[in-house]
Order: sequence, then structure tokens, then C-alpha cells
Amino acid sequence: MEVFVENNAYDERFPETSRLKRIFKESEEGVKQMCEIIERNRREAAEEAAKEAAFEENKRINKLIQLLLASKRFDDLEKSVTDMAFQKQLMAEFGI
Repeated sequence: MEVFVENNAYDERFPETSRLKRIFKESEEGVKQMCEIIERNRREAAEEAAKEAAFEENKRINKLIQLLLASKRFDDLEKSVTDMAFQKQLMAEFGI
């Protein structure tokens, strides 16, 4: 990685990496390309994080459903589907 990030790391052992580094750091088009790559990577990471958060939230909701069903609290289950504040209250009650 040093070859790509350090200013004095242009190295004849890695001619292609050094060539790309020059393009990305020294030309307007290269800087633009690098910004696009960074933005795409940032966007992909954000999308992945959102998917992971949604998955974890679905696991919490499923756990609440299981606990309410096991407790035969069908009215609470039905209410929790439409009342998000009540759903959060139930999650706190069950320690989810």
C-alpha cells in the first residue's frame, strides 16, 4: 500500500501502480476518477451498512413476535404492528 499512498513511493518495482498513482494524483481527469471511485465506495459501504441495520432490526422484531406468541399476548402483538411507540416499549420490556 505504501507504493500508492506515499509521495516518495514511486517505485520502479511497481511500474503500473506508480503510473496509476501519477494519473490519479497529478491530472485533473485522474483526480476526478479517484473522487468518483471514492464516492462509489462510500455509497456502497453506506448501502451495505443500511442492509445490515435492517437485517438486525428484523431479527429484533422477529424475536419480539416469538416472545409475544409464546406469552400468548396476541392483542399486544397486533397493537405492536401499527403502534411503533408501543413496539419499542415491548422491546424494552423484553430486553430486546
